[in-house]
Amino acid sequence: MAALALKQQNEEGPVVIATPSWSRQSILNFKSYLMFLAMTWAQAFRSILFSMKLDFGDRVSVFVFALGAGVVLWFAFLWCLITTSPLVEWFYRMSRLGREGGNIDWVNSMNPNIYKNLTPEQSFAARSKMGQAPDPNARNPRVFDLDVARLMLQMSALMYERSHPDTVLAVQAMQRSLDVPSLSLDTARQRAAELAERATNIPGRLFKQLVRHEEEAPADEVRSVTHAANASNHSEAAIHLLRDGSSAPTVTDVVRAADEASRGIIDTWASTYGVAFEPVSELASLSKAYCSVFWDPTSTWMVVAFKGTDLRWFEEWATDFTASFFDMSEEIPTFNYVHEGFKERLFPKKVSQGERRPWDTIAASIRLVTKELASIRPPGTLIDVWFTGHSLGSGMGCLAYSKALLSRAELGPHARLRDAYMFAAPVVVDVASRHAFNTAVYAENDIPRTLWRIINRNDAVATALPAFGDSDKYPLNPDNLFFFSHIGIGLHLKSSPSLTHSEGHIITRSNLNYRVQIGSSFTRDELRQQRATAEKQGLTIRWMYSVLQNIPLVGRLLAHAPPNYLDQMDKLALGDCIDKP
Repeated sequence: MAALALKQQNEEGPVVIATPSWSRQSILNFKSYLMFLAMTWAQAFRSILFSMKLDFGDRVSVFVFALGAGVVLWFAFLWCLITTSPLVEWFYRMSRLGREGGNIDWVNSMNPNIYKNLTPEQSFAARSKMGQAPDPNARNPRVFDLDVARLMLQMSALMYERSHPDTVLAVQAMQRSLDVPSLSLDTARQRAAELAERATNIPGRLFKQLVRHEEEAPADEVRSVTHAANASNHSEAAIHLLRDGSSAPTVTDVVRAADEASRGIIDTWASTYGVAFEPVSELASLSKAYCSVFWDPTSTWMVVAFKGTDLRWFEEWATDFTASFFDMSEEIPTFNYVHEGFKERLFPKKVSQGERRPWDTIAASIRLVTKELASIRPPGTLIDVWFTGHSLGSGMGCLAYSKALLSRAELGPHARLRDAYMFAAPVVVDVASRHAFNTAVYAENDIPRTLWRIINRNDAVATALPAFGDSDKYPLNPDNLFFFSHIGIGLHLKSSPSLTHSEGHIITRSNLNYRVQIGSSFTRDELRQQRATAEKQGLTIRWMYSVLQNIPLVGRLLAHAPPNYLDQMDKLALGDCIDKP
């Protein structure tokens, strides 16, 4: 790979750095919107006019969904147009929110100290539990571990911090160096993983493995140089540091520096808590969506994390609203229909020759990490694999977790699937798939595991879309689009002394009724003291952001932000949850 990059460099000269302007990106977004309308209405009319399975009510639901999605996406387009404009960007940087937010992503800026909120004691408690073997008898009640949830939410929030322009720059430079214009990042990672497995036995290090030569500086030197770059202009600053400003950057410089610059905040957090991090898949797109893995080199666990919706990135809005059913029975055994937008991110219909689907890359990364962690421990040691995500990331995470649950062999012989913590999870499947998931996840002959759906207040993503499929009492046709369903046990967070509401814990087909509890390694008094200390040190959100969440519509959008989820989890009452009214 490095030879090819250098060959391209020698033949065509230095790389010219170019990023899409706001106007060009807006035009591309508008084209995407027109494409979405064309595809959505074409599919809708096919279903309305020619489907033999739909009755009149189902045909109405198809029409309403298509119309509603088009209207909502039009406002989403306008929102993206306005919020990404240079003028709004300038006002944000000059505002108090922008100044206090520093270099963290705007979705996390309501708490600029969000990554300092987790104390060493809290981190240690979570990491210790994640590496413990599950108790096969702990089936009822199902315990939501607050310590683990905090760590998972930090990881989900961190996924927003990977610099998207730097990532795209690296991919584009690598595409040119390989002279394969249609090359996806997943394919490149597959090729790089072959080098990585021989060299280090860990996934990722994509760009280092592609461009590194024996005579090049060691990786740690490259990283220290890159981290010295100005965070507001990662790529160019890092490149000029690497090149000493003496000449235009080469392909090798661009790819290496852009990869390093894209992950500075995440690497800093990971090193603080003794965790390793690697991105493993761009999820069949050069949008901001991607999947990464975290793991503890000194323990026996890893986490598969999915990035959520960037509300200023139109392509991700389009993914959320591509809410048609797609048959997944061939991909996920015993499943029926799932949300097509999320499905396309993991299992795209079209894959170019020589490429791997994102799920295949993710599964390969799980096998690679678990094999490496197990190799330095006694024979037979299993590595616990957890899943997490926020927003769009939780939608994809639910499908990925379902695939892992029902295709366990793909994770390899060293992996043991554990729980999933999904924040602001949308509807993802039909009723038949929900039943198939429940049958598998609550199997009596397997270890107890739970997919947790965490909902903050009236979070729009988690609660706005119709979810009549969550209950078996509605007599709708299974093909009706209003029959979308969540999976897992939902927790509607409440502040102490009120008890958190739970749903999805009553499995009618299996005649199961699980009690749901919230547990922690810390006592109620210790949790209150931790909260008081965090408030005193300015590590929580400002009181006004909590108040704003009570405003209709606006509050539902604000409730979606990871800092507000973390703030609400700090206020939970331990012990039993009560049924959601």
